[in-house]
Amino acid sequence: MKRTRDLGEGFTDAEHAALYDLLHPPCERNDFRFYLPLIMEAESVLDVGCGTGALLHMAREAGHSGRLAVLTWLMDRPARQLACASPSAVTW
Repeated sequence: MKRTRDLGEGFTDAEHAALYDLLHPPCERNDFRFYLPLIMEAESVLDVGCGTGALLHMAREAGHSGRLAVLTWLMDRPARQLACASPSAVTW
C-alpha cells in the first residue's frame, strides 16, 4: 500500500512538504511577522490549515510555553514527520 499521495508533477506529499518551506522561508513571510506576536501573547493556539506547521514551530523556538496545536488536511503522517524538525514541540 502506498503511504504518500502523488500530487502531480512527480511530487509526493513528503517531498512537497520538504520543499514548501524552502520555497517560502518562514523568516521572509509577512503573514508570519504579523501573526507571531499574537501567538506569543496567547496561552494556547490552534492553527487550522497550517501547512507544514512552521509558524507554530517558530513560536515554540521563540519561547512560547503553552499548548500549540495544528490542524491540516493536506499532509499525511510521513509528510508531517518530514516537515517537523521536532515533532513533539507542536501537537498534530
